[in-house]
Amino acid sequence: MYSGKIFSALFAAAFGAGLLFLPAAAASGAIRGLEYCLIILVPSLFPFMALSTYLVKSGISDAMGKFLGPVTRVLFRLPGCTAATILMSMVGGFPVGARGIAALHQQGSITDRQAARMASFCVNAGPAFVISVVGVGLLGNPTAGALLLCAQLGASILLGFLLKFSEPKESLSTAPAQKAKYSSSPLIDSTVDAARGTMNLCAFVILFSVLIALLREIGAAAFLAQFLLRLGMPSAVCGAALSVIMEVTGGCFDIAALGGSAMLFAFAMGWGGLCVHFQVLSSLTKIPFSRSMFFAHQLIKGIFSAIFAVVLFQIFPQAAPAFENTSRALNGELSGTPAAAAALVVLCIVLLCSVGAERLEFRKKSCYNNLKA
Repeated sequence: MYSGKIFSALFAAAFGAGLLFLPAAAASGAIRGLEYCLIILVPSLFPFMALSTYLVKSGISDAMGKFLGPVTRVLFRLPGCTAATILMSMVGGFPVGARGIAALHQQGSITDRQAARMASFCVNAGPAFVISVVGVGLLGNPTAGALLLCAQLGASILLGFLLKFSEPKESLSTAPAQKAKYSSSPLIDSTVDAARGTMNLCAFVILFSVLIALLREIGAAAFLAQFLLRLGMPSAVCGAALSVIMEVTGGCFDIAALGGSAMLFAFAMGWGGLCVHFQVLSSLTKIPFSRSMFFAHQLIKGIFSAIFAVVLFQIFPQAAPAFENTSRALNGELSGTPAAAAALVVLCIVLLCSVGAERLEFRKKSCYNNLKA
């Protein structure tokens, strides 16, 4: 306890010093985080968070549980009312599952232990991020994004399946004694709850963006990269290590800029990053469970996701060129011919016609960490 207070005091002092002596870096980090919230986060997550909470507060999740209950019982040893939240956590994005878990626990549909287990595997990047942002935006290959999504979801299902063995077999019969209470105005309550959750989420994103910018400015990212290089780690792992640990979006940007592998992308999204972890924990403050076990489970999920990605990209190798410069040796025989010149003109015209659709700013950035030598 005493050592924890000392660490908190040192962190507060260091963070305050960074804000005081490096205001430009802190401001640029805050602006970057705010842009990410407005351009990607709020549009993609707020509707899903509202829907996830609405399904619980309106009683629809219980109705779905009558049909999907056998599946949740066999796979996860969880009551049927959790099916809607589990599905929403797979399609909505990282904090969506947490809001649904909190709503289920608040109305008395699940126990503390069941909520804790759900928190460990209902933390996933949604298709909007994995396929659109990573697959199409960063890799230029939607198939690669789809395979990465399958790898992450497979890792979550496997983790949830394994965690069920830590629960007593009679746990489903010892559900909460109180009857689940539904909201009289579920649309209003779910919208307000989603707005509150979105504000918490954006606050953590901006805070961690500032923290990453300060660490990058003082050379912590470069120091960590050099340390990992000496251990023989691949250059892409070394360069993206800090951002992967801290924040998943910046980590994926760095991995793409440094030419990282599918396995590294999968690990980053399976792990989620400390920023996502604190977003999830901020929604589950009223549920008693081990935070250290939660972090350990996210690390295990990241490893599972990387393993699934290796297997999937071996089965579907046509997506592999997204992670390398070319799939075969370059040939310069046609580089000076009229046909090549005509093809170049056509490509330029196509590019000019498609520029209007490129609205995401991250394509202009070479590397989120921008490591210094």
